[in-house]
Amino acid sequence: MLKKIWYPIRGGLRLLLFVLMSLVFISGVMLRALMFGADLKRAQRQRRNFAIRLSKALGVRVQIEGIGYFDGACIYVSNHRSYFDPVAASHQIDVMAIAKKEVRKWPIIGFGVHATGTIFVDRSDKGSRQATREAIEVYLEKGHSILIYPEGTTHVHPQTIEFRPSAFGIAARLGIPVIPIAIEYSAKEDAWVGDDTFLPHFLQSFGKPHLEVRLAYGPPMYGNDGEQLQQAVKGWIDEKMLELQGAFGISAC
Repeated sequence: MLKKIWYPIRGGLRLLLFVLMSLVFISGVMLRALMFGADLKRAQRQRRNFAIRLSKALGVRVQIEGIGYFDGACIYVSNHRSYFDPVAASHQIDVMAIAKKEVRKWPIIGFGVHATGTIFVDRSDKGSRQATREAIEVYLEKGHSILIYPEGTTHVHPQTIEFRPSAFGIAARLGIPVIPIAIEYSAKEDAWVGDDTFLPHFLQSFGKPHLEVRLAYGPPMYGNDGEQLQQAVKGWIDEKMLELQGAFGISAC
């Protein structure tokens, strides 16, 4: 009982640390851009280093299976549990991320992800979705990799829900690989879903002494048919999710 009393206190201290570290990180990105000119790949490397430091500061232990790095442009596709998913994925990869437009308005976070390479999409707007697809192709052709959460929302289901297909069609058409990612947290309540608001969830999850995350990178997958490629990637992620849940002792029921 006494230990749990410390949870909101620890969570509050880590929230303050998160804010301070984020401000220092954003200042560093801006300063280098002013001194040496804007460089997206450099900013993404800064983000990767920041993600590793931030995880340690928040007490997050990320156990990684497989190799995320790929020599060339690719599309990383992951299941979606929490706002922390991209931070965990960024331990090994430098990517353009796709995020819903609301994230751009989040204090501190919105500016940070914008400055280091994020494409914002309004999923309710057909024109925005089309513009996002076009932007993805442009960045891929420039040699940037893309991180996508095709479920479009977070959830606690044992396997993935329906995927949006556009990224797989792009990969098939351009002949680039899709690298699947599966991510799981040691406790289901660490997923950020439904009506959860940021502050209570942050204090609950990061108020614990440690938060355990398992993340697995799959092999690069190629295909000239977007639908078949999607099925292969989804199948790999679904199988790996169950495996990671088993490692945490989480029931799939």
